[in-house]
Amino acid sequence: MKKFMATASIVLALTMSLSAPASAIAIVTGDSFGKSSKAKWVTDRYEPEEFDNSGKELYLAVGKTGYYKYRPTDKKDKTYALQGKKLETGKPSSNTWTATVKLNVDDTWFSSSSNKKRAEFRVDLVDGDGNEISDSPAIALIKGGSGAPVFKFYNPKAKSSWGMGNKFINGDKEMEDLFVEEGWHTLLIKSTKGVLTYYIDEKKIGNCTINERDVYPSYMALNAYNYDRPDVISWDNCYLYDGSYVIRQLSSSAAEKRDDRLASQYEKKRANWEKKYKVYRSKDNANRWFTASEWKKEYNVDSIPSDVATSTSKEMPESYWDY
Repeated sequence: MKKFMATASIVLALTMSLSAPASAIAIVTGDSFGKSSKAKWVTDRYEPEEFDNSGKELYLAVGKTGYYKYRPTDKKDKTYALQGKKLETGKPSSNTWTATVKLNVDDTWFSSSSNKKRAEFRVDLVDGDGNEISDSPAIALIKGGSGAPVFKFYNPKAKSSWGMGNKFINGDKEMEDLFVEEGWHTLLIKSTKGVLTYYIDEKKIGNCTINERDVYPSYMALNAYNYDRPDVISWDNCYLYDGSYVIRQLSSSAAEKRDDRLASQYEKKRANWEKKYKVYRSKDNANRWFTASEWKKEYNVDSIPSDVATSTSKEMPESYWDY
């Protein structure tokens, strides 16, 4: 399991720094993909194999029904290889709004055997009168083969209409390379009077300006690209907010203090987990495992010898490391 680097991403809900009055920040439309979710997602370009609300997160799967040779004649174009669903949004109170979703970058994004992958979060736009706009801001995570995945963002001024999201400005106002890490990441698209800004967690990866200034979301879409083989992408917490915010960018010294604090907290969390699930076995009782309290009671001791065999009654979750 890849551990987060020292610049591990901050959890969105705990660290966002509002750039509008608190009263202006409200959820317009969203889905937490919980058991009580009633959001009405509809087919986007092409129906995915699965769009499964697990009660905790969303699993978007593509498979044989979306392979090129199995698609109907009128769906053979590559645009239909991008499969997923979209959610109609309410209208924010102004043309300043923020759309977010969380994407799970699991180990398949780094495996040399998984070849190509693409996950895409897109926001379709309309003008103040409800007329469709051709520009659709989007963030995509793309794995082009055996190399590492990279983020890209829609930019109508770019040659291919996509800009590279491989650099960001840190809290010390310095340019850094953005390395995609394993784990959950927040993809954030902010619009302010037609100026689109893109973030991965607290890192700003780019911005652009579209021709229309008075723009509003009409749909938020989640997609995965079908490269003629099965694939699954995990998503969570897709929301449109009324107003503008970004996740607070920390300076290097502040980030170091935060990481030290979180490392200490998670070390205690793992210690408590081991106290509950770690078991011990003595040489003279090889067929039985004891919890710490059972051992001390069985042998009438205050501590357990360091040379006894140990194990755990269940596997420690990866989230106990990913702070």
